[in-house]
Amino acid sequence: FRTMPVTELKKSPILEEYVKNGDVVGICVSGGLDSKTVALRLRLAGVKVKCFTADIGQPDEENISDVVDKMAPCGVETIVVDCKNEIAEGAMEAVACQSSYDGGYWQSTGI
Repeated sequence: FRTMPVTELKKSPILEEYVKNGDVVGICVSGGLDSKTVALRLRLAGVKVKCFTADIGQPDEENISDVVDKMAPCGVETIVVDCKNEIAEGAMEAVACQSSYDGGYWQSTGI
């Protein structure tokens, strides 16, 4: 990352109003550019940041722990939260309710 000196980063008025010294701000992250930008910007503004990513058992995620590695250069802690059971239960409820999109696509993947 190429970053500006910390002295150039000031807290925004929203941060000044809502985040007090010592507060920890939790954000959900994917490890992508937006996640890294927000986490780094907050940290450089002096905010204590804790990041979370959800493991929902998505087959296109070969290793969900990669998110932790992707966020590491930002200097923030990232926790992987196992949500697979909750997603499975929600999907089963959606199917039991015959929840569908446009009459044919089961609403289990959007939960």
